[in-house]
Amino acid sequence: MSGIEPRQCRFRGEPLIEFIHSSKESHALSASAETLLRQALQLPPNDCAALVEGLITSLDKADAKWLKEAESRMAAYRAEELGAVDADEVFTELGRES
Repeated sequence: MSGIEPRQCRFRGEPLIEFIHSSKESHALSASAETLLRQALQLPPNDCAALVEGLITSLDKADAKWLKEAESRMAAYRAEELGAVDADEVFTELGRES
């Protein structure tokens, strides 16, 4: 990245990139996500804040969509328009496909 190191954003006292790699709380980043993170860490603070806000908003929208879908499925089940399948049957079927 043109030889410029990301500014030292810190989380819990350690550089953010190092925290992400060492944290048991987080998931491993894909190479493209890590590249995006390193680029984002070079942005001015206002741009970083706007980026974070946009990402969080996108997660909220996804949660709202899943909540709506779950409510729709539950309503269909209660109206007997949608059946249920025993979890053991589902896992058995999935085991056959793998």
